[in-house]
Formats: sequence, structure tokens, C-alpha cells
Amino acid sequence: MNNLKKIFLLTGILTSAFCNNYGMEVGEIGISQIGDIPLATFETLPKDIKRKLILNIVEDSANLNEVVKDLRSISLINRELNNLINNPVTIQAIINVLKEKNQKRESEIKEDWLYALSLISIPGARRLLQSKIDENNINEVISQLINNAQNFDKALKNLHHLTKNNTKLNESINNQSKIETILKLFQAKVRKKGIASAQKWHFALFLHSLPGAKNWLTDLLIQENVTIKEINKFIANLYLGETHPNIDNAVIREPIISGIIQTYLELTNNNINFQDTDGNTLLMYAVMQDNVELVKYLLTQPEINLALKNKKKTLFGKSKTALQIANELGNKEIIKLLEQHKK
Repeated sequence: MNNLKKIFLLTGILTSAFCNNYGMEVGEIGISQIGDIPLATFETLPKDIKRKLILNIVEDSANLNEVVKDLRSISLINRELNNLINNPVTIQAIINVLKEKNQKRESEIKEDWLYALSLISIPGARRLLQSKIDENNINEVISQLINNAQNFDKALKNLHHLTKNNTKLNESINNQSKIETILKLFQAKVRKKGIASAQKWHFALFLHSLPGAKNWLTDLLIQENVTIKEINKFIANLYLGETHPNIDNAVIREPIISGIIQTYLELTNNNINFQDTDGNTLLMYAVMQDNVELVKYLLTQPEINLALKNKKKTLFGKSKTALQIANELGNKEIIKLLEQHKK
């Protein structure tokens, strides 16, 4: 399906303006024939007609997720459409359509910034949102952003979206007061799900990518006497496609774990092979947890050392390397990864 046909199928209409522009009667061209019209033809349409097509897509979308998905798909077609979607006039028009849809459903009327927040992955909506944030509503913006996010990955990504290319807003969020507010919001979100065992520092590790969280996180770990052993065990339970019972059943994606590893390196003086009181490294814990994806990630670290052994646990026990632990547990995929890395 070519790009032009995709646009018309999404809108479900042939506008009279389009037909009149080319001396055609409405309905003269069937949907099946639209695919034969070159994209160049669409590009010659007036900007207001193109904008109407975009707004029709918003009107026909079933929910906000679909709106964002459709808008992002169209913005990838070419630079002109991307610029048109991210134009302030178009963004405001999209918000107006969303507000009308809400009114039809007898939903409460929301402020424009709330709609912009729901479209935060669209650059134009992000810029509109940033322009509407001040000291009076910033806490509510942050609260809505975190509470509406599906998981920690999405929440952190949206926090970065919120502060992108905005120095003043970035400074406003990255101070101790706001970081602690964000932490409390994460904790409250988890408590609503009936999960009581999450500890404060668990959440703090997820805030690694916020500049204002770094020193604060280090101080928190010291205050709560958190050991590297505890951190190793926690990280070993996190990774791509996996969930952790204490963290909102969040899907932990690569940008999150890579950031956590960077924080880990800061805590261990850049030693990815740091051995805890039992002599175990983070790699060893990843092997013990059958965490294949974390093992893969750690093996990409230049300084990773597979020759290290942990400590004997009994008088007749033996110290073991990560590979020996894997052999003992029988995880064939991890064994293969470690053996290949040794070659």
C-alpha cells in the first residue's frame, strides 16, 4: 500500500476539496484506485486540505494511543507532513478535536496541557506542553505524567521528553525536592497495586538518568546501608521482557538497564567485576537468576572478567566462576554465551 492510499484509508473519506482541486466529482475515484495516485499529487494539495486529512485521522482514531500511533506513522512519510503535524496550528487543532470527542462522550473538560501531555511523544505537542508549564502546575504535570504511564520505562522516557531542549524546565525538575516528589509518585503507584515490599532505593535506581537524582541516590544508599550484594540481587532480577514483583510489573527495556549499569559503575568505582562479601559479581548473580538478557548485556562490557571465582561457602565447597555456576545450574543458553565469550 503506498503512502497516499494509506492516508485516505485512515481517514475513510475523499474530500470534496480534493476532488474539486482536480476537476472530479466526489466518489468518482474509488478507494481501490487511490493507490494509483502518486504521492506527488497529494503533495500539491493546499496545506489546509492536508491538515483536514490529518484531523480526520484523529477524529476516526479509537483512542489516544491510536491517535499517537497514526500521527507518528504519517509524520514518517516525508518531512513536509512531519512539519505540518508538528506545526503549532495543527497541534492546537488536534487538541480541539480531542476535546470535542471528549465532550461527545460527556467526559469532563480537560485543560489543553493535559491533551498535550497525552501526545508528549509528538514534538509539536511537547513544545506546546512546555510552554504551558509553570510553578503553579508543574507538580500536577509530573503527577499526571507518571500516573498515566504504563511502566517505569515509559514514565522516565516521558520525563525526558518533558525537559528536552528546555533548560529552565530541566533545572526545575532536577532538584532534590522534585526528585523526591517523583520518587513518592512511583511509590504511590506501586502501593495502589497492593505491592508493599518495594524499598525506596529500588525506585531510586530507576531515576538514574535524571541528573538531579545521581548524588541524591548515592546518599540514599549510604543512609539505608544498602550493600552491593543487595544491589546485585536486585539488578539480576531486571531486564528485557522480564518483570519484577516489586516494581509495578514493569517491562525493563535496554535503555533502562544500561542506565542502571552506569549508576552501578559509579557506585563501584567503575568496576563491573566488583565482588561482594561472598565473592560474587553481578554477572554471577545474572547467571544464578537465569537472566539471559542481562548476561548478554554484561558480556558487551570490555572489562568483564569471566575468570573470577566466588568464595567457598562450606569447608568442602569449591570456589566457582560464572561458567561453572552456569554448568551447575544447567542453563544451556547461558553456558553457550559464556563459552563463546571465552574464545
